[in-house]
This record gives sequence, structure tokens and C-alpha cells, in this order.
Amino acid sequence: MSAIDSTVFDDIESAVSDLRGSTLQTFPHALKRLSDALRSPALANINNSLTAGVDFEAFYNQSLASAGGGLVHGQLLWPAEREKELGLTLILIERLARDPNWTIQVCRIFFALGSSKKIDAVHTLASQVLRPFARNYRRYVERQLRDQDASGEALGMAGTRRRIFVSHIHEEAALAKVICDWATDAFKGSGVTAFVSSDRQSLPAGRKWLDVVKANLEGSEVAIAVLSPEALTRPWPNIELGAAWIREIAVIPFCHSGLSANDLPRPFSDFQGVNIDNRDPGRDLLGGVADALKLQHPENLDFVRFSREAMAAMLSIKYAAVEPSSKPEAGLPDVQVRILQFLAAQLNDGVGEELPMEVVAGGANIRPASLKGHAQALHDQRLAHIDYYSTGDVTLRLTAGGSEWLERHHLMPD
Repeated sequence: MSAIDSTVFDDIESAVSDLRGSTLQTFPHALKRLSDALRSPALANINNSLTAGVDFEAFYNQSLASAGGGLVHGQLLWPAEREKELGLTLILIERLARDPNWTIQVCRIFFALGSSKKIDAVHTLASQVLRPFARNYRRYVERQLRDQDASGEALGMAGTRRRIFVSHIHEEAALAKVICDWATDAFKGSGVTAFVSSDRQSLPAGRKWLDVVKANLEGSEVAIAVLSPEALTRPWPNIELGAAWIREIAVIPFCHSGLSANDLPRPFSDFQGVNIDNRDPGRDLLGGVADALKLQHPENLDFVRFSREAMAAMLSIKYAAVEPSSKPEAGLPDVQVRILQFLAAQLNDGVGEELPMEVVAGGANIRPASLKGHAQALHDQRLAHIDYYSTGDVTLRLTAGGSEWLERHHLMPD
């Protein structure tokens, strides 16, 4: 097998070096160069194997919790496993490159070590995270190429590993992970990987959301749709599975939480679905995957254990609910006043207008699951504005109307 051109790694290291010496005006360009270098077709299959099954949202939220929701300095809680660390860093770089404002937020929370200058925190990120990553990533890729050459398995530039796309809403991530882990293990000798999708709460208005779906489906030969009555009310499963159908990717609905394959609406009813309460759901699901990939059906698996794990994951699902709250004299619930005051205080401190939802939740002392409804209420009254991004990120910012409301009710923070 041909080795990957060393200039790919030179481009990665050059971009990191430029980032370490960048200014506030030039750091976005350096991050984009780094992201573009890592998206080289020669690295695509290796990157897919590193990021498959990695839960970036859980990693970031746990790290954010160490920072009190962004109110104090925190640290990124990297896993002990080197491959997971590399996969998480690949996703982090993609997100940093897509949104310079989010980059500043991340650097302020995790890398502002005693300096008030935003660019100093960016330089710390480059030195403490990205520079070691570039070195370790190159070593990992070169080791993988040597191992694959020895075994004869194609994973590099000419690799054509098969991929399973697993679509789910974020509350059902645990069940999706069970399916992903079992599918990967069942076909591990055939070069099959799994990509776990996740819904983005709602459509990213004004963004090229179709490009996101196409990128997620790229290289997939079969899509498993984890579906429940709640999932059918969300836009992204419909969009992703509709796109899979258009691209002639085999679709297998996996129904749970009271939803039956016989009751699926179109277009899902056009596909052969599997119910979690089937007599042997694991065998049915993985048999369907095998048929789509033209592989032998897996037989030497403990399908009873699959049923137990899938059922346990289903029973652990909790859907978001908006907390009821009373209205004070000012005319808004206390929690919504706290949200506006937190947004105003951060703006007064010189932080960028857009704040990630998890930061707002921590700062306003509200559960993230409850924030969505309150943020939408403020958005509807034009007191705050919700921004949706194609990366799945959702931010909240104070509007002029929100500032005026706080001033009018003498609630603007000092």
C-alpha cells in the first residue's frame, strides 16, 4: 500500500506553528488551514475510525462542568485512551475552525491562564493541545500504515472501509451507542466502521444544513434509524433518513419506546424495520445490516445480551421538559430574568455576544434540559436571540430589546 505523502503532515505542523504566532485577525485562517490539512482524502478513513463512536458533546459538557458552566477557569477532561483523545481533538479542531467566536469562548474558559488577552489564550491552546496532537497524530497514522501493510488491510489513501450510519436524537444516545458497539463488533473482521449521528435540536436556520447531512452520510452503505414516538417529532431524523434514501443507502428503522415498525409513517414505513421487543432484535437488526453490506450474517454473538443492553438503554432515556416557574412583578419568570442578566453581565465583561447554551445554563443556574423552553420564550419576545449552526451548536445572545427591558425594570447588572 502507498504511504501517505509526508507533505500532509508538514501542512498540519505548519498550520499549528502559524497559530502559535497568530494575532486575533489571523488565527481563524491558521485554524482553517489546520482543518483543511486534516481533511485530506488520504486521512479520511483513519479519521473516521478515530471519531467513530466518540461522544464529543459528553466530553465537552463534562469539561465545562469543571469550569462551573464557564464562570471559572476549567480544564479539558481528556480520556486516558490515546485513540479517543485523538478522535476528540479532530472533532474539536473542526469546530474551532468553523466558528472563531466559539474558539474565543473555549480559550477563555480553558486556556486563559492569568492573562486578559484573548490571543494569549489561543496561543496556549496551540501549545498545550494542538502541538502535541500534531506530533502524536503523525505517529499514530504512520504506525497504522505499517500495521495495515503487514496485515494487507487497506486503511490509507486507497482504503474503502464500509461504514454504518446511525441516526438518533440526542436523548437516545445511549441506545444508539449500544447499536453502534454491537454493529462494529459483529463485523470487525470485515473493515466495517460505524458513525453515530445526533440531532441538532432543530434546523440551523440560514445555514447549509444539507451540506452537513451529505458530509455525515459520505461513505456510508447502510443507515440505522433509532426511532421512537418522540424522535418522529424532530426534524433531523427525517432529513437524514430522507437524504439516505435519495442517495440509495439502505435504511433500517430500529423502533422502541412503544413505536412499532408497522405504525411508521412514510417514508420510514417503506423500509424493513426492527422492533426492540422482537423475539430476537439483535439478530434481526445485524442480519439486515449484513444483507445491506453483502456480508455473512453474524451468528456467534450473545444476542440475548444485546436485548438486555438495548432494553436497559431504552429505559434510561429521559426527554427534556420545561420547568414551570412563577412570574415576578417584572412580568417574566425569575429564571428568564436570570438568563437576561447573565447575558448582560457577560457582555459588560467584554465577552462576545453569542454564548453557548451550556454556558448560559451554568451561569443562570438552570438545568440544560430546561433552558431550551425558556430561551425560546425570550426569543419569541425578542428579548434574546437563538442562533443555530450547522455544527449542531446553539448559542444565545442578548438583543437590544432585552437590554432595554432590563434597564426599564432596573434589573441591569452593575
